Amino acid sequence: MERRMLSKLKDVPALSVNGRKIEFLAYDNKNVEFDFIAILDDYIIVMEMKSVLQPYDEDELYRRHKTISEGIEQVIRRTSIIQKDWDKFKEKCDVELPDKPYDDDHIIKVVCSDIADFTGLEERGVVLTDENTVIKYFTNPYLRGVKQVGNCQTVIQKKLLWPDGKPTAKEFISYLRKPDTMNVFMQCLASKWMPIPLLDGYKPMFFQNIFLKEDP
Repeated sequence: MERRMLSKLKDVPALSVNGRKIEFLAYDNKNVEFDFIAILDDYIIVMEMKSVLQPYDEDELYRRHKTISEGIEQVIRRTSIIQKDWDKFKEKCDVELPDKPYDDDHIIKVVCSDIADFTGLEERGVVLTDENTVIKYFTNPYLRGVKQVGNCQTVIQKKLLWPDGKPTAKEFISYLRKPDTMNVFMQCLASKWMPIPLLDGYKPMFFQNIFLKEDP
């Protein structure tokens, strides 16, 4: 995944991708190694790669999420290391970096997997996505939807991911949180709050039933 991502994104003009191995002993006396580092505008992208098997039931999905959770912890730790071990980190990078470390508001924290099951979720300030979503944003900003009935095809949606004509950090963050690959499903979701019968001495409780209102 790291090699694929690097080969696809290293030549994107708006993106400065680190191509050098970054590994050192961090402030917490533990070794650290960074999977993917890139600079976009005045933001730094810290991305952990997680290759996981495609889940086919809820139990497998739960087990895969444990791997994703490990990635979230790693990204949070690496963010802290960047801020506390800035000089060591800067020395290892082959991209141009400022004299002072990035503040938390200018660090894009991402866990990237090779499946789309977690794409669009966000946990503890870390956005979950998949490699196709990331590569799509930076290399092919044109989107269209096609509706086919019999032999007749109709373009039903056209969109440009780069309103300013190039990738930007704020647009990238927005896209990670709501990529168009997943948006069609989100538009078909509906929810209904269902009450649980109230028993004496217990507080009122509800659960949220989320379902597809139409075929995406």
